[in-house]
Amino acid sequence: MHLRTFTENGKTASDTFVVSVKKINRTENLNKSDYTEVSWAALEKALAAANKAMESDTVTQEEVDAAAIALRDAIAGLQRADKRGLDDAIRRAGERKEADYTRISWAEMQKALTAAKKVTENADATQKEVDAAALQLNEALRNLEERKAVKKDALGAAIARTANLKETDYTISSWRVLQDALAKANQAAADEAAAQTEVNEATDALRDALAALNRVDRSGLKAAIDRAYARKEENYPDKKDEWKAMQDALAAAEEMMKNTDAAQVDVDEATRQLSEALRHLDPEGTINKNALSVVIERANGLKGSDYLSSSWSQMQEVLAEANQIMESVTATQEDVNEAAVSLRRALNLLEQTRINKSGLKAAIERAGEKKETDYPGKADEW
Repeated sequence: MHLRTFTENGKTASDTFVVSVKKINRTENLNKSDYTEVSWAALEKALAAANKAMESDTVTQEEVDAAAIALRDAIAGLQRADKRGLDDAIRRAGERKEADYTRISWAEMQKALTAAKKVTENADATQKEVDAAALQLNEALRNLEERKAVKKDALGAAIARTANLKETDYTISSWRVLQDALAKANQAAADEAAAQTEVNEATDALRDALAALNRVDRSGLKAAIDRAYARKEENYPDKKDEWKAMQDALAAAEEMMKNTDAAQVDVDEATRQLSEALRHLDPEGTINKNALSVVIERANGLKGSDYLSSSWSQMQEVLAEANQIMESVTATQEDVNEAAVSLRRALNLLEQTRINKSGLKAAIERAGEKKETDYPGKADEW
């Protein structure tokens, strides 16, 4: 083989070239997978050019120089991506079990693990990218939050409060909000992987929905409608105008009964109008107290201990006035109607101050399950 010579830093080109080839000979034990694809490809290209130059009898001095420099640069430019740390983090992540950790921290770790796997599978990933992926995954592993025993007593108590409620007793909009909150509450109660924060949020949302239920009492309106249907047109031959007015009020009352999102004030007004129409239709002096009797019976069925004392006292004052009207022989139909409306409103306001003791009851039950002997080092806390 004929090698041309040139001088560079005190060495001939042939010397430099041979030195470079010797360096390549020492790379025989290196693995392609230890380096980035780009840097390894550059080495293979330079090596091929160098081998070609060595085997050529017609190679020029410039080509020898260029091949030698390109080969040295390719060797120096080899980029090793050490993925051992990243692979170790991926291995440790694979040993973790989802059931042992909270949903949020597990999701964050899985996100970092997915990114790490993409980097380790990327043969051309730089060391900087490998280090960054390893750092993120290790951080996510450190931040994994172990799942603790989740307390669901308060949630269960809130769900239990909905058991005896009836859709027809409330406006459709407030009932729909309750059903949405109840569905999420049931989901949290059944979810073994739910975190305490998720359970608490579901509990608070259901309590808020229960407090916001808008009860509509249609008992008085129904009683007025029943009285209207008990009338017969032939019994009022001289009151055609009054009969028509009663029929109009009856039609409006029936529409109000069907309106599932009607407000209490609208129901009361429809009740008043129909009651007035019936009063004008019946002989003078006939007073109907059925609607007032129904609402009084409802009030008498409540317990003061279930409500705030201030609101209970206010309702009792209105109830006392309603009882006086009920017993009065001189009360007019208008007095009776107004008493019924006032008592309904007082009951609706009272309902908004109902005291929820389910959470307290659950806490008392949990406390009762504890034994002093189980806490020998916590005398003050006990």
